[in-house]
Amino acid sequence: MAKFFKRGMEVTFTVDDFTLEGRGVGHLRPGDQVFSEGGSAYTLGKGDAPVGFTIFTSHVLPGDRVRVRLGKTKKRYGEGDLLTILEKSPDRVDPPCPHAHICGGCPFIALTRDRELAFKQSMVRDVLERIGRVDGQDLGLPEMVSRSEWAYRKKVNLRVNPDGLLSYTQSASMDLFPIEKCPIVRPEIQDKIDLWQEEAGKNPRFRAIVRKVRMIVIRVSSLGETLCFLITDPIDDEDREELFGQLSPLAFDVLAQSANAQEGDVTMGEEVFFATPKTSIREDLMGYHFFISPPSFFQINGDIAPLLYDQAIRLLAGPEDGRAGDRVLDLYCGTGTTSLLLSGKVNQVLGIEILEEAVEDGREACRANGVDNVSFLPGRVEDLLASPVLEDMAPKKALVDPPRKGLDPRALEAIGNSTIQDLVYISCNPATLARDIEALSNFSFSLEFIRLYDMFPKTSQVEALTLLVRDSHSESK
Repeated sequence: MAKFFKRGMEVTFTVDDFTLEGRGVGHLRPGDQVFSEGGSAYTLGKGDAPVGFTIFTSHVLPGDRVRVRLGKTKKRYGEGDLLTILEKSPDRVDPPCPHAHICGGCPFIALTRDRELAFKQSMVRDVLERIGRVDGQDLGLPEMVSRSEWAYRKKVNLRVNPDGLLSYTQSASMDLFPIEKCPIVRPEIQDKIDLWQEEAGKNPRFRAIVRKVRMIVIRVSSLGETLCFLITDPIDDEDREELFGQLSPLAFDVLAQSANAQEGDVTMGEEVFFATPKTSIREDLMGYHFFISPPSFFQINGDIAPLLYDQAIRLLAGPEDGRAGDRVLDLYCGTGTTSLLLSGKVNQVLGIEILEEAVEDGREACRANGVDNVSFLPGRVEDLLASPVLEDMAPKKALVDPPRKGLDPRALEAIGNSTIQDLVYISCNPATLARDIEALSNFSFSLEFIRLYDMFPKTSQVEALTLLVRDSHSESK
């Protein structure tokens, strides 16, 4: 089919499904209309060339009948901006968010709760069948664990617009819009956002200095302690002092700043400066105390995290499942959350984490909790797994909780060539999980258990907990 569509043309169609990222996708059918740039309409008939053309667009739900304006187009598909919803999906509800029409952070904000959970279940099953080559008959529809979909986020990343206001980025663009209310963040975070916006509205000096900030990370702990981490343009000591001074009325328990000289980059620089005596906030989880410094990772949903970790521990150290060995590896261990939670169930835990600040947080947590059977190695998982450091330990089981990109190919090979027999894999990206399951099947690992946890309600993300077991007849080094 020769390219028919051009940027600026408009079409009507019914949304069929979601992509993995939560965008709506539909296909032109007979009866749909195509509008030329001049406004004249053509109704598609059976056999017309445009029938079957695929369109992706945001802020829509399956079942919505919509009119969109096309942007980028290819021969067989295009992307469009929503103009209007002609007929609403029966699964559409009025979202409690003033920014739902422009914010891309919560693509399921207007979707009924039941349909949101069902989509996530079917999405995970589909990618495991298609990418992971897992038998769908054996897999079934994975069980989903969920709690409230509102006011759950304990961490949020924000930007600053030219007026000094805390902002999110609009979907499908780099434009910023100031935040009025965000229904998925914890009330303590919303309070800090309100205070910031108030200061920016009345204080010219505040507005001027915060324009040097590229990104703001705000956290709240289970104890109500708050942390604010600022990634800024390169600034001198005088600017830093003024920045900290202007933010002092917001009364963060931890206030820190790091500069990045790379234009547009929002990763932290080499040095972190603190305006507060405290350099970390305390998080209590399942009877243990953890300490979170500005760059450290910690689960953002305090209602779901204990349920996820409790089941992970049962898979690794359950007394009746025959897999309760004495030594466990905790790969990509972050601040050592799972390492400490496992410490009371097994004799030895070794955590591996590339971020040295997170390793120090883990060691501090061990000291604070009186835990002496957990140790940490800073470094890359793929390097340390294949090193002589682990030869004496010869672990039979491990837990891995990698970033969204999944396991590095070298890490997959190192796991495959290790003594590990039972691998608990926690994933926030079903596509990379499925890819890694397929890769590990080459080393005789197979999927024995899966359960989903709705860690990120109203987004397209879902947390998966899996157990991969190596065939007992296979050989490992």
